Amino acid sequence: MQFGKRTIVVMLAAGLGVGAAAGCAESEPGTGAEPTADADPSDSESPAADGVQPLAKVEGWRSDADMQQMPFAVVEVAADADTAEQAWQENVPEDLGEGDSDVGEPGVYGSPDDVDFDDQVVVVWHSGESGSCPTWLADIDTVDGSVTIERDQYSPDDVCTDDYNPYRMVLAVDQDRLPELDQLPTEDISIDEAIIDQGRVVTYPDAVLDG
Repeated sequence: MQFGKRTIVVMLAAGLGVGAAAGCAESEPGTGAEPTADADPSDSESPAADGVQPLAKVEGWRSDADMQQMPFAVVEVAADADTAEQAWQENVPEDLGEGDSDVGEPGVYGSPDDVDFDDQVVVVWHSGESGSCPTWLADIDTVDGSVTIERDQYSPDDVCTDDYNPYRMVLAVDQDRLPELDQLPTEDISIDEAIIDQGRVVTYPDAVLDG
């Protein structure tokens, strides 16, 4: 089995919807399986970087929006306790059980009560993953106004099917890893190494996602 980082640089201009964008990451559905890139398992000793704490992972996106019209990834930022509680209630089902964050298993990993809003914010991450290789947001940072995201994945069979399965995560993130709120929304976001041109960072909630 392998853990390996995946990357998608979102150059963010108008472009293809999430179904086409997924083809750059996990490929279009229905074309078989692809071997994962070689990876050093030591790259993934922790499911997330310092300053990034996964709190929950849930299958699907929050809304029933047409996925073909959505970007590959949406990052929503809840910067205060009330908004974070709203984000938790709207994204994490009450009956969701505990999960194993080390292998990207859906479930609850923590609580918004653990977030220190003097130094942290709550982030809701929407993206997609292969059905055989669970994926998660492992790191997020901001450099010169550009939001940089790294995903990680668990590959138990060293091969990933090329389907696109939407999921969302709730995370606690250090404030200094994100743009100032008055700089949002932004489409200046890079995710891993492959160019996709679809994604955005917004304050919670995203109007299009909830539209």
